[in-house]
Amino acid sequence: MGNGQYEGEMNGSGQPHGKGIMRWSDGEYHEGEWRKGKPHGKGVRRNGGNGCLFRGEFRNGCFSSGSLICPSKEYLYVGGFDCEGWLHGSGIVTYFDGTRIEGEWVHARGAGAGFVTHPDGAKEQVRDIQRYMKYIELKRRKDRSEE
Repeated sequence: MGNGQYEGEMNGSGQPHGKGIMRWSDGEYHEGEWRKGKPHGKGVRRNGGNGCLFRGEFRNGCFSSGSLICPSKEYLYVGGFDCEGWLHGSGIVTYFDGTRIEGEWVHARGAGAGFVTHPDGAKEQVRDIQRYMKYIELKRRKDRSEE
């Protein structure tokens, strides 16, 4: 990510502190609250590489909770995150087709059982949400290849 261009409030040490926006040359940006040079509090971060958008709470530079929308993955996630930005803890993935998966996540992998709501409203419990998400990915690839 490297050094970016910051506009906003700073502390006596010249670090981002308060409200501001940091922009990087690859298109990534972080806008929101800062503390001692790190995102802390409410904020929005767009990844320059894949266009994913995080919106929610940051703690000491890490995204902690809120939402992630990733056009390349075709889903919206609402829940917890780890410091690397991976889905972590309780959360809900909603695919753009309306399929919704509720469960626990550990470093972006579904962790055990969860609940699926299909676009038609039918609900079911699945034993392995990670396996179910892989099934959805394979189905999406197949559907795209048939277009």
